[in-house]
Amino acid sequence: LHAIVLLAVMLGLGRFAALIPHAVLAGILIKVGIDIIDWDYLKRLPTAPRAGVTFMFVVLFLTVFVDLVTAVAVGVVLASLLFVKRMSDLQIASVRAIIEPKDDPSFTTEEFKAFEATGGKALYVHLGGPLSFGAANEVGRRLGSESGYNVLVLDLSATPFVDSSASLAIEGVIRHAVSRDQPVFLVGMMPSVEQVLAQLRVLRLVPDERRFKTRLEAFRRAADVVSSSRETAG
Repeated sequence: LHAIVLLAVMLGLGRFAALIPHAVLAGILIKVGIDIIDWDYLKRLPTAPRAGVTFMFVVLFLTVFVDLVTAVAVGVVLASLLFVKRMSDLQIASVRAIIEPKDDPSFTTEEFKAFEATGGKALYVHLGGPLSFGAANEVGRRLGSESGYNVLVLDLSATPFVDSSASLAIEGVIRHAVSRDQPVFLVGMMPSVEQVLAQLRVLRLVPDERRFKTRLEAFRRAADVVSSSRETAG
């Protein structure tokens, strides 16, 4: 009913609405404003998340001192940025960087033995969930602070999707390892992930023989590389 009345006013009944006293319209606005306030949320302001409370006051300020359209647009943008930030934090939390096999209880007995054979010279990085640029960039930052490993194993078996920016961040991680003469092994790439990485020419940095379906195969190959390096050094 409200929508029909508003449509009628827009299509030709506006001249009649103009006859309504401003005091009456003001009263209607006050009543509507009071009704749309979330009183239950206001009671919880002291314990509510700071980000949500801040956004609420920003939108309120813009609504009063600018206009409603601007306030809604800014609110949507801020909420989107907050969502992206939280998703990135969750993705970063799912990243596991492991040098000692005992640190990952999910290893099978064979995987444990194969990884242990690297003698702590292989770094295993597990990436979980859809990978965004923020999470991939954080992986690069973490790996930049790691030292003492000769082989990098990137496990993408739990990553169903990567966007273009995340792919470029992964490329940065691979380039960093390659620049230090550290072989990079990719594990468990799903077809969708492999397609994106191939289209952006990231996979040209990792030869076919360094891409594996299972981490057991990658661990065994890493152990061989480490063993060969020791023999060469000896």
